Amino acid sequence: MWRKKGLRSRSHPLFAEKMNQSREFVERALRKGEKIYGVTTGFGLLSDQIISLSQIEALQRNLIRSHSVGIGPSFDETTTRAIMVLRAMCLPWDIQSSVRGGETLD
Repeated sequence: MWRKKGLRSRSHPLFAEKMNQSREFVERALRKGEKIYGVTTGFGLLSDQIISLSQIEALQRNLIRSHSVGIGPSFDETTTRAIMVLRAMCLPWDIQSSVRGGETLD
């Protein structure tokens, strides 16, 4: 839960469960040495490039940074947190639609 100046947000109880399932899926695949697009490989034209296990965390961090650039002043802390909460609220739908190629899970 997030609280700031009287504002609160709360996720659905299944949210943490779905996130944990996704993380377990990725970690299990990593232990097996499986290729995972954008996790153990590059992106787009670099998707045939294998990323070493020691570089996976840096790849993800750099992906976030590459999508974080913009024009103009930075958002204040309250606005930034609100955007993060809104994005987090969308993750359950992203997880459901990505599991079966756009087909929503029951």
